[in-house]
Amino acid sequence: MARLIALALVLASGVASAHFQLLLPAGELALQRPAKKTLYLPFTHPAVSGQVMDMARPRSLFVVHRGERVDALETLESARFSSAENTGASWLASHAFKRLGDHVLVLEPEPYFEADEGTYIQQITKTVVNVGGLPTDWDAEIGLAVEIMPLANPAAVWAGSTFTAQVLAGGEPVPGAEVEVELLNYEIDTANDRFQTEPRVEIPVPLLETQSLRADSNGVITLGIPFAGRWGIAALDLLPGSEQDGKPLSVDAVLWLDARSPLATR
Repeated sequence: MARLIALALVLASGVASAHFQLLLPAGELALQRPAKKTLYLPFTHPAVSGQVMDMARPRSLFVVHRGERVDALETLESARFSSAENTGASWLASHAFKRLGDHVLVLEPEPYFEADEGTYIQQITKTVVNVGGLPTDWDAEIGLAVEIMPLANPAAVWAGSTFTAQVLAGGEPVPGAEVEVELLNYEIDTANDRFQTEPRVEIPVPLLETQSLRADSNGVITLGIPFAGRWGIAALDLLPGSEQDGKPLSVDAVLWLDARSPLATR
């Protein structure tokens, strides 16, 4: 209910974009060879280069590869991240993607208090980075409190295709889960810790800034991916009745995917 009220307030203000927790390196999620990457963790509105929310230190950050979990909290650095609207307190991290296969990044942020909504938001976020094209862990169930389980590798999606995933809470499907989808429409300017000034695409109407859909009776969602780019999927309020400091807490699951277009041939 709190998120429905919040949605009404947002629409009344004329802005339809949604909150999304980022957990992304600059560039594609499919790496050709091992590399060390900086990870950007702003909490923002990626379709419109909107407000960057001030975030406290995350509760956990780790990477799963071939079933082995590596804590990445020690790599955290406080940062200031800028959008077209403002500059907010954010975090950077780093990870050396040394071995072939899938590396599943997982972030549990500290809940953020959205004063305009009178509620806390916590988006537990997953991103799959692949090295060398070898599939390993992309479909591993991490055992998070809430989770979007990909049914196709999210680091290897053809633009123009579809993508399917299942929404889980406590390891069980969430029938009819409310889901929002946004494009990372502004690439990350790594030299200045900000979004670039030019969008990837011009969004024709505000309604298309955030796509809204529902999971089916098995918690499964199927998305059409119209063009290349990195897309965020957020399943909202998956633990109803949760509270933080006596106020409603929306515990969301976020998954990022990377859609690629074919390269031109001679």
